[in-house]
Amino acid sequence: MNNINDDNRLCRILKIIEQSNLTTTQSIADKLGVSTKTVKNEIKELNKLLNGYGLIDIKQGKYVLFILDQENFDKVSQDIRRQDYFFNSQNNRMSYILYKLMNSDTPYLTDELAEEMNIGRTTFIGDLKKLRKKVEGYGLQIVGKTNKGLFLEGNEIDIRMCILDGMYESIYKDYKIDQDIVDLVEQICRQNSMGSGTIDYIMKFFTVMIDRLLNGYEIKCMDVNYKKLKSTTTFDFIDEVMNEVEKSIHIKIPTNERIFMVLPIVSMRTPINSQGIKRIEVSDEAIELVEDIINLIKKQMNITIMPGDFFEEFIYHIFFMINRIKFGIKLKNPIVDDIKEKYSVAYKMAELSKCLIENKLGRDVSKDEVGFMAMYFGVFISENSYKEDKIYKVAIICGSGVLTARIISSQLKKILSTEAILDIYSSNEVSEELLNEYDLVCSTFKLNCDTDTPIIYMKEIFDEHEFRNQIEQVKFTEKLEVPLLQGVDSILLSILDKDKFFVLDNSLSYDDNISFMVDSLYDNGYLDENFKERLKIREDNSTMVFDKHIAIPHVVNYKSDNIVLALGVFEDSLIVEENRDVKLVFLLGIPEELGENEIFLIKIYNEIISIAKDENKIKEISRLKKYKDLVLYMIKEDTISK
Repeated sequence: MNNINDDNRLCRILKIIEQSNLTTTQSIADKLGVSTKTVKNEIKELNKLLNGYGLIDIKQGKYVLFILDQENFDKVSQDIRRQDYFFNSQNNRMSYILYKLMNSDTPYLTDELAEEMNIGRTTFIGDLKKLRKKVEGYGLQIVGKTNKGLFLEGNEIDIRMCILDGMYESIYKDYKIDQDIVDLVEQICRQNSMGSGTIDYIMKFFTVMIDRLLNGYEIKCMDVNYKKLKSTTTFDFIDEVMNEVEKSIHIKIPTNERIFMVLPIVSMRTPINSQGIKRIEVSDEAIELVEDIINLIKKQMNITIMPGDFFEEFIYHIFFMINRIKFGIKLKNPIVDDIKEKYSVAYKMAELSKCLIENKLGRDVSKDEVGFMAMYFGVFISENSYKEDKIYKVAIICGSGVLTARIISSQLKKILSTEAILDIYSSNEVSEELLNEYDLVCSTFKLNCDTDTPIIYMKEIFDEHEFRNQIEQVKFTEKLEVPLLQGVDSILLSILDKDKFFVLDNSLSYDDNISFMVDSLYDNGYLDENFKERLKIREDNSTMVFDKHIAIPHVVNYKSDNIVLALGVFEDSLIVEENRDVKLVFLLGIPEELGENEIFLIKIYNEIISIAKDENKIKEISRLKKYKDLVLYMIKEDTISK
């Protein structure tokens, strides 16, 4: 990197001479804000780079550019011009300042650094302020003393971690290690089934280590967490690699440097090729943490993370993540916001896990790491949840002729499994015994007979997307006696009714309002008699305030095998605890054995989280006075969203 400022200035000098032949040394020096001696030295360097394809000569005290080979001159000058934009980037300027300070044993004057980068003092001060904040995150300090200049304070290993966090490309983009050494390291890594991404990651650490070691900046001290790595099988592997490297570079690689080289392996992204991680010994700490995460999610959300095909991979991910957190290695997740939006329930699981991990490790977990965990939870929800039963037998009941029934049948064939059997009946043919033989009943009119089979009431021409949603809902409710095209596309409304909608009282406490809801639900036969007591114990152990303005008190309900959901609304926010207020209360009674209801619970959480993201929606719902108002509001919202 030590030539970057020269290349930048070389480009500017070449531009000046190309644009105005017969330019003096002094005029160039004035434009660049450097001495005439610097200009003369730069022009000597330019002539070397032009390699005989062009020549800058001085005639009567003024510079003249001669082009001897236009094609090759264009290629060389283009290479020089590529460097022109380096200092246009603030990150590049910050990287350059850090590079200079970390490679100097004496202070650097502010004006001297600003001149080298050819930037104004105001720009430099702004860059320095941002750089100071960044390095502080790694336990480093840029100290400035009047008339003495700037210098960098901190441990060598922290300097390296800071470089590797977003500054590596700027500092080491032109740094070359002998190809035979690169080939050696890559070959050993491939022999141990490491993928290209992991090898690139290792080579970044190796490049920084070699550069710092060769320049006399050896890691002198390490804390106990680093030293523990010496007893791992990964260190044994790195030890073998460094022994081979020593034979080529003919210098001793100390133990601390070898420990440093363990870091890219124990903190890597979990690779696609799992063979590359089989020899890495997962710590007991990681296994215990995974168990704690599973128990926490079960306790807080009543969702079970089932061991499956991805479970071992998840354990490795947590192991690598723990090491990244411990050793200050930051991994960027460019799609974290998309993950939060698309996989809201999985992201909520990851946020719960974040709090647990921070308490265990005593260190912050970044938003990027939360996003990576959410991706795994999203996979678990998709792969390990109970599979929905296919609908194989459907009874179509129509009172307006066979043609209408045929139209409905043709639409259903596009949606249901090809194996599904669709039978058509007239209204006078149906009976309880007949309908009980089917997985689903689709009817265009109100049925008088009773049946255990889920019913969807529909119009002759219906929306296929809404029908799919209705199928999801009827799998978790005994009957869905709401017309299909009424416009309500909500899991919550499929199990809410007027008995489960409450307007709460701001003059009472949070506990009193919850008691009011529970007592009413108990009186109507929805909850068992000890539900309130269990809920109180649960509330005492951990807050049920789920998100901003949202509370989800929930506990096991022995009264029913189905999920019981009630909604309570506060028109004005009720302060529950410091910095926590509630406007909506979603009270859940969860069966002891969820079974397929676990999918339904995830869908309920997903819809609640969707509401929690929209403060205006929370405000509108909290003002509703009757269940009917809620239905009308949801219809309106559903129509607008479409």
